[in-house]
Amino acid sequence: MLSLQPVYRALNIRPTEAPLVGKLLLLQFMLGIANGIITVSSLGFLLLGKYIDIQQLSWVYITSALLLFPINGLYVRLDLKYDPRQLLGIVIAVALLTIPALAAMWHYVPKNGPWIPIIIASWILMVYLITGYGYWGLAAVFFNVRESRRVFSVIGAGDLPGKMLAYAVIPFFKGKYELELLLLVSLIFFAAAFLINRYWISTATLPAAEHGDHGHDHAQDGGHQTHEHKHTKGRKWWARFFETPLILRIAVFSMVGYGILHLVEFSFFKEIKIKFSKTDDIVQFVSRVLFISSTIALLFKLILSSRIINRLGLARSLVITPILTIIAALSILAINLMQESTSWNLYGLAIIYVFTPILRSVMQEPVFFILFQPLNVHLRLKGHIIAKGYVYPPALMATGLIIYFWLRQSPAANTIAPVLITVILLSIACIFIVGSINKAYVKAVMQSVQKGFFGGLGVFANNDSVTRTLLEKVIFGKEAEKIHAINLLKKSDYEHYEQLISSQLPNASDAFRYYLLKIIKQENYKKVVPLVTQLYQSETIRKTKERLFEVVCELDETFALDKWQQADSHSFKEKKAILRSLLDHNPAGTADILDNLHQSSAAREEDLQLLLSILHKTDDAFQHRVISSVLDTPPQQKETAEALIKALGKCKQTMHANFILHELSENRHRMACKEALQMMGDNIFTQHQNIINALPHRAKKTLLEVASNIKTAPAQQFLIDQLVSSNRLELETIEALYKQGLKVDIAHKNIVTDQFENNLQQAANKLWLITQTKFTAEEHLLERAITNEIDADALSALKLLSLTGDFPYLQRVIELVEKGQKHQMHNAIELLDLTIPKHYFDQLVLLLDFIMNNHKPISTLQSKTTVSAHKNLHDAVMNSPAGFSVWTKSLAWYLAAQKGDKKIVAALKRLPAGVRHPMEEETKQFVLSALSK
Repeated sequence: MLSLQPVYRALNIRPTEAPLVGKLLLLQFMLGIANGIITVSSLGFLLLGKYIDIQQLSWVYITSALLLFPINGLYVRLDLKYDPRQLLGIVIAVALLTIPALAAMWHYVPKNGPWIPIIIASWILMVYLITGYGYWGLAAVFFNVRESRRVFSVIGAGDLPGKMLAYAVIPFFKGKYELELLLLVSLIFFAAAFLINRYWISTATLPAAEHGDHGHDHAQDGGHQTHEHKHTKGRKWWARFFETPLILRIAVFSMVGYGILHLVEFSFFKEIKIKFSKTDDIVQFVSRVLFISSTIALLFKLILSSRIINRLGLARSLVITPILTIIAALSILAINLMQESTSWNLYGLAIIYVFTPILRSVMQEPVFFILFQPLNVHLRLKGHIIAKGYVYPPALMATGLIIYFWLRQSPAANTIAPVLITVILLSIACIFIVGSINKAYVKAVMQSVQKGFFGGLGVFANNDSVTRTLLEKVIFGKEAEKIHAINLLKKSDYEHYEQLISSQLPNASDAFRYYLLKIIKQENYKKVVPLVTQLYQSETIRKTKERLFEVVCELDETFALDKWQQADSHSFKEKKAILRSLLDHNPAGTADILDNLHQSSAAREEDLQLLLSILHKTDDAFQHRVISSVLDTPPQQKETAEALIKALGKCKQTMHANFILHELSENRHRMACKEALQMMGDNIFTQHQNIINALPHRAKKTLLEVASNIKTAPAQQFLIDQLVSSNRLELETIEALYKQGLKVDIAHKNIVTDQFENNLQQAANKLWLITQTKFTAEEHLLERAITNEIDADALSALKLLSLTGDFPYLQRVIELVEKGQKHQMHNAIELLDLTIPKHYFDQLVLLLDFIMNNHKPISTLQSKTTVSAHKNLHDAVMNSPAGFSVWTKSLAWYLAAQKGDKKIVAALKRLPAGVRHPMEEETKQFVLSALSK
């Protein structure tokens, strides 16, 4: 079967994108034929024909501008109301309904003046523009910012073959009614585009995670705008209109670009009218020029555009057009000054006329669409309309007025030199604008990966409709919704919050009641105590009953004192709640109770655990007395030993940290030791340095976790020391440094950079193995282990990069990668592309794309031939520099033994002697035993 992989690679698209790209290409092809026919009809028969002279050409620009102002406003209203697929259908329907009317107008209305041709030409231009709005508005919501870098150049090329076909065929339409016939022929292709959109494109699903229902999304945007409006009342009208600096700056750049295009266009049209007198000659020449330009644009757009954009970056790609325009204009101007020739003027301007739209189509427009992708859907579509539509009428109007007054002053003057000088000056202005566009784009991408707008609750304050919605969620919502709504109401300072808590408590589910009780305890709602007491007495579930008991004890000292008289009838947790309450409310009056408990703890293990659990609330003398007596004969029972360790931590008995470190070194009570050491704080890193240095590997891993949560200089110094001297602790050290939020100094940056590059290389080796290997069903677990390591290596690389302190936004990028929030991850990757060194990004993006693609190899990495996994195990695990984990190596060795791969025996025997991980050593011995039989 013929493989399409070479085609995908040539077009720089991925197989998963191909079906949708194919549909959009076909749609654009039909629109291209239709628009090509009406464009040449407008140029050849109307603008350049005998009905409009060169003096009246300026009125075409002015009329088109006046027509486009209200059309753009109407389009924006429709955009807010309709789904992009529906909106494109409406736009094509407008063309289907109005083009026959234009043909009838041309045929039946007397052409006594230039106004009929001007009106028809202006409306044809409007149809061309709004179909472009509709198509790109649709494409924008189907692809994220990373996909758009590859795909937009391809799907934007779909109309070029159609236009080429139209331009090639149009010269053969000759006869009395050629214009009417051409307009009616275009209806066939507009109708085909309408059907493709209605029955094929409309079946494609919009990315729900990003867009959801289009109308709903706009509703949300509207709410957002309402909130933002409070913060923009003092801003200028233009700032409120454009909404973001990015849209404003692209609009300015686009308007200057349109000015350049129309000045060149006018001069070119003027030279055509001077050179040719017959309409057929004009049509053939224009068709030939447009055919050549479309052919060149098609080749560039399909093969080079996306690659150039990716290679040069967005800002440099935008600069290409003005730089080449300046070079071409200077060359033609120089030749024109040396020898004035009508033919040379025509063909020189034809060169600029051909290449300016090509460069705009191939480079600028795809870049514009990419630049808007980090914005939300509403702003994205608004940006498209402003950049292609809103700025177009002012550019047309300005060009038309300049030409009008220019020709009025000197109708017969040579306009070549003034036009070229103006084009050069405007192109220089474009170059300066690009710098500000790049800054605005980086800022927009950074904002797109920040935490959501509703992270703060200011929007809920004094908003009755939102409050009513939250109250409904508390009463009728699901359990998670209830908890979330209660939390939001608390943060918004809801007036009747305590009464709401009381009303929900009796019938709440276990999880929701637990949350409500936590709030009652935190907020000290004593009015609720009778209700909680009543619920405690009637409750039958032990866990819930203990929680209710704890809350009543916390809020009612008398209740706690009464219950201590019946302590033997209560559970351990209830006794603990009573003692905590008594110590909180009357610590002096509990001395006898504590003494009695201390005496009984020597004989009863449960009393000792109870005493240790509340020991941190007692005075220092009592703590010292209890701890000294317990440490004389350390408890052997696990629960009691862990209670002692936690008590040492809560009491901050750092002089006894050696006991905890010893337990940790013996791999006992790891979680309790970690908790206690963390509570002790940074003193453990200053007072017990010798003991820490002698700890085994697994114990140091725990200390790294402890240090990551202690934001003090000794803890940070410990982490730095581990960074310098670590051997097998790289991943754990990286994680601890990142969690600490530590930024390394210049002296240690080389270590971080070397480790970063090592991580990238290891991940690249693992990624290569995944793409080269065909895993069987039995080897699925090994495949999963390697993909998990690629994920970990990619994250570690990002965290190492963040340690340098050069990229402050990276924490948010890492958070998005860890949570797998794919839509925002696309913007996060784009931000990396803009700000980290290119040679780092090119390696990172392969890993992140692999993660984003659900751990499926992307086509550019896939090998033509693959082999079974077990044939690669020897090289991959024993000799590869990929740095596999103990689990992956052990799993690979085990699978090799299962398949009888005896090559691994010799390799395992050659492993250097030394302390090995228990799992690794155990698997090695198992494999050697199994394969030696």
